[in-house]
Formats: sequence, C-alpha cells, structure tokens
Amino acid sequence: MLTGELPTTIGDLTNLDGLYLSGNQFSGEIPIQLAKLYNLEYLDLSSNELTGKLPPWIGNMTSLAF
Repeated sequence: MLTGELPTTIGDLTNLDGLYLSGNQFSGEIPIQLAKLYNLEYLDLSSNELTGKLPPWIGNMTSLAF
C-alpha cells in the first residue's frame, strides 16, 4: 500500500496511457502536474484519501475515457 501525497514528478511520465493507483492511502489533492499526461486514457485514483474537488483541468484531458 502506498501512502503520502501523489508526487508532482508524476507529470514527467508523459507517455503514460494508463495510471492505476486505486486502493492506496494517497492523501492531499490531485497534483496539477497530472495535466501534462496528454496521452492518458485511463485514470483510477479510487479508494484513496484524496481531498478537494475534481480539478477543472481534468476536462481538458481529451484522451481520457469516462
């Protein structure tokens, strides 16, 4: 199980097409650096301890399937 905040360096992984981080104990807000993951098609951050609202920039991630 992973804990702490999501690292901001995650935005450096620009070729990711899927990010599956569910079932951990991540806390804090979703870092804006995720917005740099232009190729991301799937994002699962469920079952964590994240706080705040869904960031508005997530709507600009056009490759994400909902």
